[in-house]
This record gives sequence, C-alpha cells and structure tokens, in this order.
Amino acid sequence: MSLLKPNNEADFNRYMEKRFEFERNFKSRVVSVLIIDPKGEFPLKDLKFEGVNTKYFDLSNITERDYHLMGKWITERISDGGFAYDGLMFDNADCIPTDFEEKQDEYNMEQMLISALKRDDFQILPSAYPCEPIPFNKIMVAVRCRKFPKYLWGKDLQTYIIEV
Repeated sequence: MSLLKPNNEADFNRYMEKRFEFERNFKSRVVSVLIIDPKGEFPLKDLKFEGVNTKYFDLSNITERDYHLMGKWITERISDGGFAYDGLMFDNADCIPTDFEEKQDEYNMEQMLISALKRDDFQILPSAYPCEPIPFNKIMVAVRCRKFPKYLWGKDLQTYIIEV
C-alpha cells in the first residue's frame, strides 16, 4: 500500500501528517531531515514546495564519475559562503554502491552525508575543484533511505528523523 495512492482516508491523513512534519522541519534550516521509508511510500524525487528551489540526487547507482559531476555542480553554486539553491535532497542513502565507497577518502559519499546531517561544512573534491566548502548549515537538507544506514550509527547528528 502506497501513501501516494491512498485507499482510504486514514492512509491519506497519515501521508499528509508526514508531509507536513517533513515540510516544517526541512524548511526550518535548523535541522536536516532523515526519512526512514522501508516501503518507499514517501519519495523525494517529485516533492516540490512553492518558493523553494531544491536539487534531487539519487545515490543508489552513483559512480565515481557521478560523484565528480555532482561535486562540480554543487561547487559551482557556492558563492561567498552561501548556496544558490535552497535545499538538497539525497535519496537512497542506504544503497550507495560498496565498490564506490571503498575508494579513497576524496570520494566519500558517506562522509558528505554525515556532514549534511550534522549541518557541518564539507569540502567536496578538494583536489579536483578547489572551492569553498558546502555550507550545509545554510541549506535545507533531506536524506531518505529504506533503513537507517550503518555508517550513521553512533554519529552525533543535527537531524530530525521521520519514520514512514
């Protein structure tokens, strides 16, 4: 049963409650939002809010080249400690390919997501694209996964967790 195609009023009400909870915390810019969504009922891909400009990234099949392109895209939008977009949405954070994560630290997607959820600055691709760090403390951040990723265990995050 998907929350996007509710079969009854209770499903619709539950979806709307989660959506309002997400929107309130996401737009606050005080915390990042981590969505635990085992059944895939709360997709981020087409989630839009009036007056909010976001960029969506699916991490499930990310490659080293994709990471470079994403890093280049993000760094080109950083200026004077700010960011040209209101928010970033990272989907499938628990499905990052293991062969990608075994690469050197420079390509560490997990560390970038930890920094995003902690609301810490993150220097992405320092040798390839020297630039200012990503100012996650000024950006709306959403991360979605089906289960809580092991690489987040024991981390001190500044994150609001929504379980769908």
